Amino acid sequence: MIVLVFYTFIMLGKSVWANFQLQKQTDLIKAKIEEVKTQNNNLGNLILYYKSDSFREVEARRKLGLKRPDEKVMNVPVQKFDNFNAEIEAQKNNLAPKIIDTKSSNPSMWWQYLTK
Repeated sequence: MIVLVFYTFIMLGKSVWANFQLQKQTDLIKAKIEEVKTQNNNLGNLILYYKSDSFREVEARRKLGLKRPDEKVMNVPVQKFDNFNAEIEAQKNNLAPKIIDTKSSNPSMWWQYLTK
């Protein structure tokens, strides 16, 4: 009788452990399914974007250099794209008019202008 009860507990323990392992695998598979659904949704959104006119326009501008008929385009030479904003600010500062010291006399201002 004791052997039978002991054997029953061992079999019950094995069943509980197997059930626990199966539940763990089920949870992992459900998480993967959710991840794949999210990726599928993102890919569907990308497909819709790639089919849109706005994507075509952006690619035509970027790769082909095209523009709209009523649009004006300005080229800004940039040496490095890492510090694009800093280079633009530096170019703006170079284009800004120089402030002239009005406290100087007229001949000294001419001298400064001619000796630049």
